Amino acid sequence: MLRWDDLTFTDFRDRVTDRTVAIWPIGILEEHGPHLPLATDAIQAEWGCERLARREGTLLLPPLRYGNGLATAPYPGTISLKFDTVRAVARDVLSELGRQGVRRAMVVSGHLGADHMRALRLAAEEALEERPAMKLAVLSDWEIVYELRGKPGWEEIPADDGHAGTLETARMLAIAPELCRMERAPPHVPKADIPEFRVTLGLDKHYPSGVLGGDARRATAALGHRVNEHVMRRMDAVLDGLIREG
Repeated sequence: MLRWDDLTFTDFRDRVTDRTVAIWPIGILEEHGPHLPLATDAIQAEWGCERLARREGTLLLPPLRYGNGLATAPYPGTISLKFDTVRAVARDVLSELGRQGVRRAMVVSGHLGADHMRALRLAAEEALEERPAMKLAVLSDWEIVYELRGKPGWEEIPADDGHAGTLETARMLAIAPELCRMERAPPHVPKADIPEFRVTLGLDKHYPSGVLGGDARRATAALGHRVNEHVMRRMDAVLDGLIREG
């Protein structure tokens, strides 16, 4: 595995080519209920990206553990960057990859906040405008995870499962069980009845536990391993496309 920050400048010069794919894990520090750590999203993204980066021709960038999370900002411990800050940092990093001769990059966010993902995708578009020879992919592993809700063979996933619920807790039990505090996991949390089209600055009044739907107590490491295997298959296919594309 090649880690960008472990290389000397001569290592970089001699080993990195325009066919190298840079993989960049991004997370956030935000609440994940009373039972999961604030770095949950970052931990999941970094876990997946480290496995992707074992493939030949890949280069793992240092993770970014900050993002935009205004909806969870009222909870203790959350650090939410402004939309334009996330966009600017991501744009500059991607542009710098191109300047250094890295033409292919895959951004994997463990955080699925709508504004957060819009900032990352807009940043990629702006980087492409500046460096059109680049090939970029931007995704959240949670876009892949949520494909499983309601699918045959995944009946143990509650239909209303959400942030810090069954799926996320299961994934963390499989990745970093020592960081999970299952004795603190709340009982089933139904989706809140928020009025249609209502604009809100935070979810703490609707979800006091920080869990946004689902039942964390139903999570198991076995389920987490199955979900993580699905995520890795899908992300590996994305990486394969970047590697093979001319």
